[in-house]
Amino acid sequence: MKGFLNVTVRLVLSDAERLRSELKWLQSTDPAGTVDQEKQQLDEEILAHLSAAEQVITRLRFRFNRGAMLIGSAMARVHAAEELMLRRGAAEYVLGRLAKIHADVVNHLDEADEQRKAFEGLVKCGGPKDKDVKDEVLETIVSASAAAHLAYRREYARLRSFRITLMLCTVVLFAIAAAVGVWGVQRPADLALCFNPVEQAKVVCPINENPFPPQEASQATDETTSGDAADLSADIDRAIGNTVTPLDIPLVLFIGLVSAAVAGAPSLRRARGTATPYSLAVTLGLMKLPTGAITAVLGLMLMRGGFVPGLSALDTSSQIMAWAVVFGASQQLFTRLVDRQGEILIDQVGGQGGSTP
Repeated sequence: MKGFLNVTVRLVLSDAERLRSELKWLQSTDPAGTVDQEKQQLDEEILAHLSAAEQVITRLRFRFNRGAMLIGSAMARVHAAEELMLRRGAAEYVLGRLAKIHADVVNHLDEADEQRKAFEGLVKCGGPKDKDVKDEVLETIVSASAAAHLAYRREYARLRSFRITLMLCTVVLFAIAAAVGVWGVQRPADLALCFNPVEQAKVVCPINENPFPPQEASQATDETTSGDAADLSADIDRAIGNTVTPLDIPLVLFIGLVSAAVAGAPSLRRARGTATPYSLAVTLGLMKLPTGAITAVLGLMLMRGGFVPGLSALDTSSQIMAWAVVFGASQQLFTRLVDRQGEILIDQVGGQGGSTP
């Protein structure tokens, strides 16, 4: 997290230094011997915003969430200084910034946005000339720049909120997986992922396979022919209790976790770098791990309950492990939409999603 914050800190500081340099250049171009009270007031406000942004950056201690919130505040200060620079600068300066402002407007404002429409109507056909940069035109340019900056900060905030939500979900899923594992260790018979093949007098669990004792097998046969299914069920339950081990559930959880990690690795090929301090690719990858562990256990429980016709009686422990791999990898079906939402948010902050209504 500290590394990502450092990248954003350097970008904010570089913008502040750039604006300071541009302000000095603008001051040097002012006519000698003249005192413009309005420009002096704008200069003071610009320097105040830049100083405040630099103070915010200086106070950063790169804490988990505090640093990211302070960076957003520093961005707002730098953006405010940049908008004041447009009001303070001469017509040549404003025209020189049109290309950058146009890119921000296209990247971060929707096509239906009225400020974007007004700005694009202003810059089409070659854009305004020096003599055209008057109060009304300047106000359109400044308001469009401010709207694009505000949209960018909102996208940045949504990305941060989405990452926090993912982290909370990941923690909750890890806690659920750990609770299931502890329950399986303490009371293995309650969550027994064991099967009783129809054609074989044995019980198959993730670790052990035990046949029915001979007397129980013969008794089961006699009682089945007499229609007493309750005693047969009790025999199977006793056999499961003798076969299940406290490590069955932890083993299935681990297999599902490993399978989820392997299945989720190819999704990293679509991961892109970002200048924000939020690495969604890492957070999404972590969320897949407990999800895969939980889906492995739930999938086997559904199979044991006969939810999948024809697959309710696995023959060997190896088959149980194989299905745990399948169910662990199936977490991609549940996390695919979350991956897509993360890509959309990164595109928006990166300037690729603003042109879509």
